Amino acid sequence: MSYGYVVAFSCDGQVWVFRLDGANPYTTKELVSWTKSDYILAGTNKQNVMGIQAIGDKLTIFANGHQIAQVTDNKYTFGRYGVFVSPDVTANYTYRVVRMTYWDLPPPQ
Repeated sequence: MSYGYVVAFSCDGQVWVFRLDGANPYTTKELVSWTKSDYILAGTNKQNVMGIQAIGDKLTIFANGHQIAQVTDNKYTFGRYGVFVSPDVTANYTYRVVRMTYWDLPPPQ
């Protein structure tokens, strides 16, 4: 991926949102700085459900069914999505994607 929006959940219960504008060199714009959320389950052996709703220029971020962030940015209006994992301080970190779902819904009236 060389451009797009990135939403990250940390193992200690924080969310981070940034826009990636280039990969060589990495060029980013932070949209939401690392922010603690009580709705992201922190710690070992926790499962979180991440939701991202994109309507127009708004990205709304959900953790376990609760809205935790919303940003407005119109740089990218279409594209693909995926998963990334980047352990920072935890040795032998493992993860499992249980389900990934995409809905192409009509815009709200």
